Amino acid sequence: RELLDAGVMVHCGEMGVFNTTSKAATIRWFTDVLAILQQLGIGWSLWNLQGAFGVIDNNRPGGKGEQLADGRWLDIELLKLLQTYA
Repeated sequence: RELLDAGVMVHCGEMGVFNTTSKAATIRWFTDVLAILQQLGIGWSLWNLQGAFGVIDNNRPGGKGEQLADGRWLDIELLKLLQTYA
C-alpha cells in the first residue's frame, strides 16, 4: 500500500496455488487475494496457464471441468473465478 501511495506501479506476477492444495482452499485463496488486488488496483498474472498452477491440465482433485477439443482439461470453476476479477 505504501508503494502505491508513493506512486509506484505494482503488479502481482507469477501467483497461484499448487495443485496439491484442496479445491476449496484454492478457491478461497484466489477469492481473497484477487479481491484485495482489485481493491488496491493492482494487476496480476498466474504462474502459468497450463500445468500445476494453471487452469488447463492442473490435475487438481475435485475440480469441475471439461475436456477441450485437443484433449486437455479445463478447470471451469477456477477459470470463472479468475474471469470475475479480470
